Amino acid sequence: MNDNIKDFLSFRKMVTMSILKYVYMIGVVSVFVAGIVSWFMAILDKSVGEGMVALFISLVVQIVWRLACEGVIILFSMHDILSSIERQKR
Repeated sequence: MNDNIKDFLSFRKMVTMSILKYVYMIGVVSVFVAGIVSWFMAILDKSVGEGMVALFISLVVQIVWRLACEGVIILFSMHDILSSIERQKR
C-alpha cells in the first residue's frame, strides 16, 4: 500500500489543515458581508451609531475568528511535527 494512503488511514497525515484554510476564507467573507449588511441596514434606519457598532462587532468577530483558526492550525502543526519526529526515529 502507498505510504501516503497508509499515513492517511492511520491518521498520521491530517487533511484538516487544507480544509481549514478554505473554511477560514469562507468565514472571513461571511463575517465581512454580515457586517456590511448590518451597517447598511442601520444606515437605512437612520441610526449611524448602530451602524458603527455593527462595523466594530464585525471587526471583533474577524479577530476572534482568526485566533480560533490559528489555534486549530497550531494544534495540527504540532501533530505534524511530532509525526515527523516519530518517522525520523524509525
